[in-house]
Amino acid sequence: MKLLQKSIDRRRLLQNLGYGGAFFLPFLRSWEAQGQSASPKRVLFVFLQHGWGREYGDNDVIPVSFDASSLNQSGDLQWTDQFSFLPNRELAPLESIKSYVTLLDGVRNCSYWGNAHDVSYSEILTATTYHGERGSPELGAQFPMPSGESFDHYLASQLGTHALRISHRYRSWGRSYHPLCFERTRSGQIIELPQFTSAYDAFQSLSGLTAQSADDRVRRGSVLSAQKDDIQRLMARLPAEARPKLEEYLNRIETLETRLGSLGFENLVLPAEPSSNLSFDPGFDAALELVKATFASNTHNVAVLGLGESTQADAFGKHASQADFHHYVAHYTPNTPSRDEFVAWVQAYASKIAGFAQDLATTDDIDGQNMLDNTMIVLLGEVGDGQHNRRKLAVPIIGGRSLGLQTGRTWLLPTFAPRNRGGFFWGAPLRSGGQHESEINYGRDLSLYTHADLWTTLGQKFGMTINSWGHQEYNYGALAI
Repeated sequence: MKLLQKSIDRRRLLQNLGYGGAFFLPFLRSWEAQGQSASPKRVLFVFLQHGWGREYGDNDVIPVSFDASSLNQSGDLQWTDQFSFLPNRELAPLESIKSYVTLLDGVRNCSYWGNAHDVSYSEILTATTYHGERGSPELGAQFPMPSGESFDHYLASQLGTHALRISHRYRSWGRSYHPLCFERTRSGQIIELPQFTSAYDAFQSLSGLTAQSADDRVRRGSVLSAQKDDIQRLMARLPAEARPKLEEYLNRIETLETRLGSLGFENLVLPAEPSSNLSFDPGFDAALELVKATFASNTHNVAVLGLGESTQADAFGKHASQADFHHYVAHYTPNTPSRDEFVAWVQAYASKIAGFAQDLATTDDIDGQNMLDNTMIVLLGEVGDGQHNRRKLAVPIIGGRSLGLQTGRTWLLPTFAPRNRGGFFWGAPLRSGGQHESEINYGRDLSLYTHADLWTTLGQKFGMTINSWGHQEYNYGALAI
């Protein structure tokens, strides 16, 4: 038996423990990924249709004002802590929580072809779409199929936890939700992951899991107790010098079992059951309450929330109820009333996110810190604004101090010109092999950094050993933030 050697392979050892080992393996990975600390690490990705907007004369993406003398240098990045969100009307509600915000100005999409909305959804979290593809048999005629898993799934898998995914009217082309999240099966196939389409559906599923988990706990009892005989037999067969290693793993399992109540959903404390026919604003609130409940109960460490166009569009301006909201307001014309309505629309979402962040900041976590310090809230969009900006998207990240983010800063990311790239490769891989270099030689400058670089950076903040994400053509490097 190969276990009778001085070096014990953890996976082989736990497999020999049978059910108990298989049950705890992902959570031991989580324990190690989080530095064997009691501090949880969480992330909420919030996707807003058309992105979080921009201001600055509609000619630049910089959504802040600052004195140039306040700029500092970190590698090829500049940053300042002397800034204000007030000049950027869309993000003005974040002013009240500015000290918790890390603002990236900005990152670019990996895709640069096709409809800016449609080809971006499946690319944002995967960074594995191929040049020129505008649709696929699996996702529909508008949405290309990626070749890799999404970052939310990767992170949840590495942490040994669950991901909550809710699409709150974030949809188009007759689909119930946009294709954002994917996993790679054991056979290597990439499949789309489902999303709940309302807070009500998410609540019903979670409440069912809670009841089922409680029943399982009664049947299962302690995993280690159930495997007591197997453990004793295995211990007797190991040489004396190898037994401390086994005891170390068993002690860690016992600690986890005690702390997390056998790691089921029986610890999940849900808020009040939402109605099945909530209007947009109450539905948004109910989704945020579920995210907080799963985070606080430590059953989920990852959440994805997609926000579509509110059906209460008339609340944002007198014209919105009289015209096609999508094209009149969301795809506004600069310096017109529709521009002001777009600003009010985004502000309504930003206000709710700011309130949610303040709630987390005043809620104690299991390690004695507040929940916001242990949580990143990443604000994203398939484009950056109503003008289909994919070149330099402002990305606010709220919270995450205990994960190493230096909050209260705006980071100015370097750019390149499409006509004069200075040797920088701007392009994408081809599914058939080889590369395609973008032939676009006009328009605004682009950020050197992409969504792929953002996920590499956040993965490292979560303790993952990764140096790139997705296709290599989309990687520039981790951000020194």
